[in-house]
Amino acid sequence: MEEFKRVEYLLPGGNDIVTAAPIAMLARSLILFASVAVALVVARIVNGGVSHADRPIIRITIIALVLSRLAFVAEYLPAYRADWISVFDIRDLGFAPRPGIVAGVALLSWVLVRRSHLRRAMALAAVAGLASWGAASAAVDTPTTTQTIPRIALANLHGNVNALEKGNGKPQVVNLWASWCGPCRAEMPVFEEAQKRYSGLNIVLVNQGESSVAISDFLTAQGLNDDNVMTDPNFALARAVRASVFPTTLFYDAQGNLLTMHAGAFSRATLQHALEALYPDRVAAP
Repeated sequence: MEEFKRVEYLLPGGNDIVTAAPIAMLARSLILFASVAVALVVARIVNGGVSHADRPIIRITIIALVLSRLAFVAEYLPAYRADWISVFDIRDLGFAPRPGIVAGVALLSWVLVRRSHLRRAMALAAVAGLASWGAASAAVDTPTTTQTIPRIALANLHGNVNALEKGNGKPQVVNLWASWCGPCRAEMPVFEEAQKRYSGLNIVLVNQGESSVAISDFLTAQGLNDDNVMTDPNFALARAVRASVFPTTLFYDAQGNLLTMHAGAFSRATLQHALEALYPDRVAAP
């Protein structure tokens, strides 16, 4: 399985580094590890420094994560059939939180019933861990960019200029990408499929910093079409939305209001999940 390449570019006229490293995966992993660490520390404090609760906490966390992944894969199984090995590639962040939380609560309840000496420590550890995980996740998910779609005119590969804010009355999904970005290359076929499948959405793929010739050569080599591919050679859109990671995808409603933004690559399953969650009236569930 090819590792995501880390590529750094210096935006012209500025000092912002644009990197294609899997920042989203790193952030989510750090949040999870930090939350588990909080739970372990709280349990030890309550137990007077004794570590009897460490193993139950770690086991519950691992089982909850596995079941959360399995539940997500089961829900979006058709999206994984073309590449079964991707089931194990958790870099797509395809997890179903609710089944994992239910499993975790059930296992925690079993421990509290069977091990009375750990009840107080485990209960307080669970509260502390879940609270820290929820607060950190909410902070990461809060958009830090402008709340409306930028009014930027971009050209397609045929030289026609269109205003980005015009979506023909449709919600817009705007993806910032570059051919040198490994995660971008991996998700391009996913977005092309989504363009064909979801006619109720306007999916725009905005290349950052490359010439029309370079973009066309890349699309031809990959067997991709140029539908809704726009050029942004001076990184105007990246600056406007404060994107520091490629790929970055922004989701807007039909009025041009930002719903959320996502840093990192999508798999077929996670893009389908995002579109169903954000545009339930435009995207039919499988």
